[in-house]
Amino acid sequence: MSLREMQGLSLDQAPPVGVIFPFFLAAAGFATAAGVVLASNGAAVLISPFLPGTVAFTHLGTLGFLMMVMMGAIYQMIPVVIGVRVRGIRLAHLVFSAMVIGIGVLVAGLLLPSPAMVEAAIWLIGPAIVTFLLPTLWAVFCASTKTETAHGMRLALLSLLGVGFLGIWMAHGHAGMSFPGDRWLFIRAHVAVGLFGWVGLLIVAVSFQVVPMFYLSREVPRWLRRTLLGGVALGVILPVVGLVLGPESAPTADLFVTWGPVPAMLALFVVHPAATLFAIRHRRRKRAHPSLRFWQAGLSMAPLVGASAIIAGAAADPRWDLLYGFLAVWGWAAIIVHGMLTRIVPFLIWFHRFSPLAGVVPIPSMNAILPARWTEVASGLHAASVLAGAAGIVAGSDVVLRIAGALIALTGLNLGVMITHVLRQRPAPPE
Repeated sequence: MSLREMQGLSLDQAPPVGVIFPFFLAAAGFATAAGVVLASNGAAVLISPFLPGTVAFTHLGTLGFLMMVMMGAIYQMIPVVIGVRVRGIRLAHLVFSAMVIGIGVLVAGLLLPSPAMVEAAIWLIGPAIVTFLLPTLWAVFCASTKTETAHGMRLALLSLLGVGFLGIWMAHGHAGMSFPGDRWLFIRAHVAVGLFGWVGLLIVAVSFQVVPMFYLSREVPRWLRRTLLGGVALGVILPVVGLVLGPESAPTADLFVTWGPVPAMLALFVVHPAATLFAIRHRRRKRAHPSLRFWQAGLSMAPLVGASAIIAGAAADPRWDLLYGFLAVWGWAAIIVHGMLTRIVPFLIWFHRFSPLAGVVPIPSMNAILPARWTEVASGLHAASVLAGAAGIVAGSDVVLRIAGALIALTGLNLGVMITHVLRQRPAPPE
């Protein structure tokens, strides 16, 4: 990592490795668990979006994998990228513990099913999200940094507040109570705020910083960065407006919830991939690090996610809704997040443990801390699991879906072993 690549970062404010890495390791564990659930149950958990097993499998991907990584990344990026320390950073250990236990209890409660376990999960996950949001929201809104990455993180955290509220409210429907209002209306708004606002905005905001820094690509023009953030924000706000209007204001409410996300979908699945892939193609460093394949795969997948969403909205077959959700979570968001881990994890270990000893003892490069071959295997496993899962959903094949589950489990297991390997890397003592 060169000084040029570190420019503009407050690396001296980075939190300890022990705060961040448990989130990443737990994410790998939950990805493995998601694969085991799919491999064990096959098509039984991918028949209808409303089945408890489907909800459990989905939230192993969203809460278990994506959210755990994103929470750890937020704790890391706020002090480093925005330049403001997160107060009470040690509370991250409490957030981590409550999230891990809460997600595990939630999934078990949905699979059994057990309304009491789902209710217990609500009382674990809800306070954990609040404990995470209070110091992080305070930090990002008190910061004077005005970059598009900072604005994107602010909007993403506000979206997490919204999707957390909706998710906890809807979870009561699996805890022996009734679902709030029109269930399908709530689900679509929940997806818009969570997938586009929380996940999408954070991916876009991080890409503005990470892609030019790690791959020496061109920067996306400032006017386009702002347009992207505005488009996603609009696509999140409009469905919420429809939800507030409620079914008594139908068909206006349905119009807002159904078509309101369009600006976000255009921004995330068309404009952002095109602009970022163009910037990558014209990067100054022509030799590509293997982690770049994750970005290229995820960004190339984005238009397919958008197309599946359009078909799902027009077709009565529930398989299209399932395909849309699978491609969005595991084929677009998760593959990009996975790729960022293969680059950021060795960087953090290199920075914390090796860079202070530069000139004192020989220090390795980041490629030596995590060999490129490992990253290539990771990208191959993830891509194969996406292809198998999509094929299994379209064909309705139980066997293919079980194979996809095994590949997802292997992807998560490989990630966990990779992170553990990097954590074990320590400099040799000076002579």
